[in-house]
Amino acid sequence: MTLNRVRVAIGVADEALERIPDVFRDCRALGFRADSTLMGVGVFTGWADADQLAALRAVPGVAAVELERTARTDRPRCDDRNGPEQDVAASYLRLKRNPKR
Repeated sequence: MTLNRVRVAIGVADEALERIPDVFRDCRALGFRADSTLMGVGVFTGWADADQLAALRAVPGVAAVELERTARTDRPRCDDRNGPEQDVAASYLRLKRNPKR
């Protein structure tokens, strides 16, 4: 296993939401480290080893694992409306629209 850690968003399948603690535990067992969780909608964001992405995708109940994408704008940020919460929400919407990534 390498030390190549990447930021990811993990989406839990709708039918597995009642088992979300088990899904989270299984992801952690593969080295996933969460920095944000939206348990109510089934999305975890955090860090994982790049070599473990396929294993994370194979965890029962995981609908998708998506690498975090960054975007830059020239628009200055004058408040927190575009902060981490909005990034997590955008990841959730992408995961639900495009399962099995």
